[in-house]
Amino acid sequence: MSSKDPDALPQGLANTLRAGQDAQRRRAQAHLSLEIYRAANGRAGSGDRRRPGPSVQAKSPRAPGDS
Repeated sequence: MSSKDPDALPQGLANTLRAGQDAQRRRAQAHLSLEIYRAANGRAGSGDRRRPGPSVQAKSPRAPGDS
């Protein structure tokens, strides 16, 4: 091989890895844009899709009249 750097990856592999990194970067940017859109429009984001948190009853464990 007449490559300048003996530790360099073969060109095809380097291109494949770069394309994968580019695709991952685009997905992350699209996800961030969607989260910003949802926040700006008062919509639930991906973090809000988890199981529901404590319900209304759980917020007030004491019976009425307790002090």
